[in-house]
Amino acid sequence: MKTIATNSDNDVYLDALDNLALVSDIDALALVIKQRIQTVLGECQLATNVGVDYFGSVFNSPPDVFLFRKQIVNNVEAINGVNSVVNFAMRIEDSTLKYEMNVSTVYGETTIAG
Repeated sequence: MKTIATNSDNDVYLDALDNLALVSDIDALALVIKQRIQTVLGECQLATNVGVDYFGSVFNSPPDVFLFRKQIVNNVEAINGVNSVVNFAMRIEDSTLKYEMNVSTVYGETTIAG
């Protein structure tokens, strides 16, 4: 697997040869997972069932963290190359919901946090 790399601001960038930077294998799959989690449900016009319903889960009162977890896990496990979400943990830190998960992939295991 290969995909276009993004930096910490989620922007594409050029490599040392002034080409679009690429990542492959587990790094590419980890990037695809992060981008899928950042996708709001309905955002993709040709795949409106992809993404997380942030407004129906965590931006709700009271927040439904269990629905949020389910949507994250379902979206991640639907990605080609992902075997399963092995571990998923959430915590609230400074009024921010944070998560960390270990994902088993065809390339090995990777940790995703947000």
